[in-house]
This record gives sequence, structure tokens and C-alpha cells, in this order.
Amino acid sequence: MAQVRHDNLLAEAERVADQRRPSFEVISASDGLGIAEVGSVCLVVWRSAVVRERFLRQRAALTDFTTRHRSRAGFVTVIEPDAPPPEDAIRKASIEMIATLSGQLACVACVIEGDGFRAAATRSVLSGMALLLPKLRTEVKYLATVAAAGTWVSTRCDGVTSAALCQAHDQLRERLTTR
Repeated sequence: MAQVRHDNLLAEAERVADQRRPSFEVISASDGLGIAEVGSVCLVVWRSAVVRERFLRQRAALTDFTTRHRSRAGFVTVIEPDAPPPEDAIRKASIEMIATLSGQLACVACVIEGDGFRAAATRSVLSGMALLLPKLRTEVKYLATVAAAGTWVSTRCDGVTSAALCQAHDQLRERLTTR
């Protein structure tokens, strides 16, 4: 009798843990752009250059996502170390996209991966540019790692942990192709 009760308690604990684990769905993982949903966070990984077609795919996915997760959606974009910087027109379109959706976003985290001077300088320049943005209705932060972004985002978005975001990032990165 005691063993049956113990087994039932373990099964119930596993069921509750599964319910708390954020859902993870890959939306797209091709052509150097990965897009996934992790609970209430839209996760994007840039491996290739930010060109118009890829940007439009990202914008469509984020717009759809924010429609379904009004005012509690998080957006985490990860720029891999070898991804070239975007052209001015795409940079401006990105600023406009965030400004337009800022009322529907709980937070925006931009991860510029890399350890060297280039990555640190890029984070610094982007942080400075953020000061020139029109008044946003969401917080924007530039970080060096997905783990740091996960820690920050988990305090702003329901049901997403840093560990879940890191795991989703690893899985998305594994599936991402450049074709």
C-alpha cells in the first residue's frame, strides 16, 4: 500500500513538473535564421547576414507571437559571433519593428555572442543607439550570453526559466541550417 501511494505521488510530481515546463516549438530553422517559441518568449537566432527576406520572416513570426501573447511576450534575439552586422535599412526596420510592438512586449533581450573586442564594441554601440530610440513601452537589454538573457527575461515573462531558454537555444542552434 505504501509503495502504491509513493508511486502515485511520484507520478503526480512528474505531471506537475511537465505542466510547469514551458512549451517549445521550432517555427523555422533554415537559411541562417532560427525562430522558436519557448513559453511566452519568441527566440530568434541569427547565423547568417540580416537581409530583407530573413528580416521579414522574423518580423512576421514576432508579430504573430505578440498577437497571441499580448503584453506578456518576451523577445530574445541571438546574434552568433560570425553573423555580419545588418545594413542601415535593416537596422532602421528593426528599430521600427520593436517600437511598433513595444506595447505588446514585456521585454526585449539582444544577445551578441562573442568574447572579443568586436562583440563588446557591438554591445556598447547598440546600447548607445537604444538611447536614441523613440520612447519604448518595454525594456531592452543587450547581453553577452543566452544564460544572462534567460536570467533577465525569466523575471519579466511568465513561466520561462533561464534553464528552459538555454535548452531551447541549444536545440534551435542544433537544427539551424544555413541553406
